Amino acid sequence: PDLAPPLERVGSRLAAGGDLEGAERAFRAALVAGGPNAPLLYDLGLAHAHRGDLDAAERELRAALEIDPTLLAARETLAGILAMSGRFDAAIEEFRRALEQNPADAETRFLLARALAEGGDLEGARREALRALEIDPGLDAAAQLLRAISDPEVR
Repeated sequence: PDLAPPLERVGSRLAAGGDLEGAERAFRAALVAGGPNAPLLYDLGLAHAHRGDLDAAERELRAALEIDPTLLAARETLAGILAMSGRFDAAIEEFRRALEQNPADAETRFLLARALAEGGDLEGARREALRALEIDPGLDAAAQLLRAISDPEVR
């Protein structure tokens, strides 16, 4: 019998319950049982990220994207991890790749704007924050970012 699916379900339940170490063990066992697959590597990457192990999370997310470059959640999560690590150029590249797949995602556009601002490209950040607000006028975080980067003291 294929043990990977039940092990993956166990890992998901453990992660949902907050047992991230147990989830990681279950996800690894599922990978051994069924071989690598992108959604499972994504789940393992998320478990690492939630535990604060950003290097391991990045490794698993990149492995997931190597198998399935269209796995949008993995790309967005990788971009966020790169931004949290202060690697803004790499984060910006991944956010842009995610937006190629889903250009109408206001939240990802906002995250791109924030990474651009953190990386020093205030004009690019302003442009992306405005686009995010065009898509979702209620996205308060984008409006706040736009106000912050429009403040002359920020420059």
